[in-house]
Amino acid sequence: MKTFAILLTLFIHFGALCQGKREIISVYTCQNIYIQNPFADDLNHYCIDSIELNGKLYTKDVEKSSIAIKLDSLYIPLGSPIKITLYYKVTCMPKILTPMHPRGSKLTFNSIQLNKDGVLTWKTTNDSIGIRPPFLIEQFRFNRWIRISEIEQTWKSENTYSTRVNLLPGINTFRINSYSGYISDTITIDSEIKPIPYSIDSINKKITFADSVSFELQRNDKFSIRFDNGRNTMIDFSMYEPGKYILFYDNEVIYLTISRKKILKRKVNILELSN
Repeated sequence: MKTFAILLTLFIHFGALCQGKREIISVYTCQNIYIQNPFADDLNHYCIDSIELNGKLYTKDVEKSSIAIKLDSLYIPLGSPIKITLYYKVTCMPKILTPMHPRGSKLTFNSIQLNKDGVLTWKTTNDSIGIRPPFLIEQFRFNRWIRISEIEQTWKSENTYSTRVNLLPGINTFRINSYSGYISDTITIDSEIKPIPYSIDSINKKITFADSVSFELQRNDKFSIRFDNGRNTMIDFSMYEPGKYILFYDNEVIYLTISRKKILKRKVNILELSN
């Protein structure tokens, strides 16, 4: 029995020596983590033995070539610290495919400017070191912030970035989101671009625009039922149930009533506008 205990202890110790351990310390940036999991040398098992998230076992279901750590389903607050620990066989090495944001980066937005030609410029200090998530350019449309493009961060401690954005008729409001909880001030410009005209085909339940537009269709209770950030010249409403709807296109709003036979533009009262 004593000999068996010694052998068991040696086996456990040898197993620990034959297992690699890798820790990734980062912050949650609304991204899931994807890991490439190669075969071990025996070609019968995969490299990773188990995965821990913030000190607790995440999964032992690791017998597959790629593994997703689905952080978005765990209700983790944006910017919260995360620690991922991989236990793997020493004869192989798993690969993290998702860019990880290093902790401790105190990004500062020093300025943000937007000219009448749609050139958006901002200056920063203390950009991320190492793997750098992109900046997200967001525009306030349809009563919420919408991501319209991305631009990669650079290495320098002081940086100037510039990109062109598509200005819409009327008020245009933008901001820069750093993907790690740091967000710039907003910048607003009143564009002189004229609204795109449209015509309503009531019988065929279609709206045709003189030029391409992006749009969102909401029910009257503000529930979004269709969003299209592409460029469209015609919207077909024949598929929708009768009722009241709100169509946001570019920076404009059309209030609609759809019946079984046709579609009509409707007037709204002050109470409905305030809800």
